[in-house]
Amino acid sequence: MSESLHDRLRLILARVEEQVAPEGSADEATLRESLEQAPDAEIRRRVLDAAEPSSTRRAALAVLAGRLRTELTLAEVLLPLLDEADTELARDAILASPPFDPRMTERLRALLDDHRQHLWSEAAQLLARRKDPKILPYLVAWLRRGDLARSEVAFGCLEWVLDEEDHHTLLRRLWDLGEPTGDARKRLAEELSNLGDPVGSFLLEAQGPTSDSS
Repeated sequence: MSESLHDRLRLILARVEEQVAPEGSADEATLRESLEQAPDAEIRRRVLDAAEPSSTRRAALAVLAGRLRTELTLAEVLLPLLDEADTELARDAILASPPFDPRMTERLRALLDDHRQHLWSEAAQLLARRKDPKILPYLVAWLRRGDLARSEVAFGCLEWVLDEEDHHTLLRRLWDLGEPTGDARKRLAEELSNLGDPVGSFLLEAQGPTSDSS
């Protein structure tokens, strides 16, 4: 009896999972398949057409980026997308940026000074992963400034840019200089602690248990 009930429940759950599958997943697969059959010019038109749905433009960009990943012409599609109001499409354009095209590299560097967080943060992470020589001064400046959003990105990026010894040396130097201040200094203490340096442990102890532990 219990076995029969178990089987029935399993079938019911399977049917429920089919009914609550992510909406549009089948449509997206069909769209991707149709785009892969389309010529480059048609895909490019759909990527750049602001009247197209976001999902269509993003799918078209993925297909086109796959085709043109070794071509300089890809930048001609990506560059205008960086100023799109569609933040997800703009992020996709950054991630599709070819490392060999100096136009895209310079544009990514320029985005580090942009006020739009989805742009400067994504650009910083990509440049850091690629160990771009211009990224480190930005990361240091963001840490010294104490802006929590930018310093948080900087903490994450340093792991890609520096080896562990240089990473620790830089953070300890900032600590010894008294920078940054406020909440950002507590974050610096956490990062140093993660690297085995207890210099800021008194700040972490004073901070006490977080609200999540209550």
